[in-house]
Amino acid sequence: MTKISVPYVVQYDGGDKPEDKGVTGFVIIAESHISIHTFPDRGYVWLDVFSCKDFDSDGATDIIVNTFGLTAITARKLPRGLEFPHAIDEATPIAMGERVDVTRQLVEASAGS
Repeated sequence: MTKISVPYVVQYDGGDKPEDKGVTGFVIIAESHISIHTFPDRGYVWLDVFSCKDFDSDGATDIIVNTFGLTAITARKLPRGLEFPHAIDEATPIAMGERVDVTRQLVEASAGS
């Protein structure tokens, strides 16, 4: 991956909800972007590595787990890239199907908690 911007990092104090405080970061890479949202008081981190080119997603996951000392993760790999349909009418059903799948997985995970 090729970094093409400086990382942008913003700290949020939580406003009316102190438990929402955290740090968000974003960097543009030649292949797309990497973003992160942290909620230290809640013990959560959300990270998105979006790339239009193949990369070692398992290796990236290992780095993330080790860097943050994570004990539980949910990782999802979604197909993207040059082969992904660029016409809106072709891409929309795929994106909507992914949203339904992710929502279903979140509901199932919450019910199991």
